[in-house]
Amino acid sequence: MPSKQELAKSYAVRLIENEFSRQTVESIISEIRNLKYEASENTISLSDKIEIVNGIKKQLSSEDIRKKIRPNSSGGKLNEQRSNDNFLDLVDFVLDQVKK
Repeated sequence: MPSKQELAKSYAVRLIENEFSRQTVESIISEIRNLKYEASENTISLSDKIEIVNGIKKQLSSEDIRKKIRPNSSGGKLNEQRSNDNFLDLVDFVLDQVKK
């Protein structure tokens, strides 16, 4: 299994590449819920799931990722902040769903 950081980064990239589509979000939620440890085949712990989702949030908050989300944004800082807030709210939704 890839590391939690690698998983978070790959999920963040998928969200961006698929323009945060509902299908992508639902797929990522399902995947995180069903991740298993390689050695034991047990489902990963809630704390590991939370760490992965927080890693997604961190990835989406990074400068490099923000440039990929809005590379030619002309709306200024306020629109950029609103967009970032929406993306981070989406990640909070993912976190809530993973905890169920």
